[in-house]
Amino acid sequence: MLTWFLVLTLIVFAVMFFAAVYESGHVSLCSIGLYVVILYFMSVIDLSWIRDHPLTIIFGALGYLICGTLWMFTKWYWKLRAIKAAYNRETGNNQSFDFCELTHRRTFPPKVSEWKYELIFWLSDWPFSLLSSLFTDFLKEIFNTVYNACAKQLQSISDGMFDNAEKQ
Repeated sequence: MLTWFLVLTLIVFAVMFFAAVYESGHVSLCSIGLYVVILYFMSVIDLSWIRDHPLTIIFGALGYLICGTLWMFTKWYWKLRAIKAAYNRETGNNQSFDFCELTHRRTFPPKVSEWKYELIFWLSDWPFSLLSSLFTDFLKEIFNTVYNACAKQLQSISDGMFDNAEKQ
């Protein structure tokens, strides 16, 4: 029984992680709902504990909501920074900035009402959204920083090897 519980938990956590990476609230909700139902029928969840400890449930839910709210503000700030960086990059190259193509939204600057789905997802699935952001956004930022630091030297190696070749 414990083996099935651990395997099921790992599978659900993996699904939740990938749902957070792709910001799919429907997959996340379905997987956690199915997980709770299966645990109930496997007699892992004891509903009498919930009845006997209402303050623990209330404070746990309140803590979850507070952490989710903090994460939602943090993620929103990071999203706006990424949009601003793309805007500066595009307008700095004298190119027209296509906000709709970048974000699949209509208005610039971003309006919170158009981001409601993502904001609620970040609030409700904050542990998995936080983990996915740390693993994807943070690692992506590290690799981009390393690439940007090395790009000039790499280009000089390339230019040195092909200095006699026709320049395009």
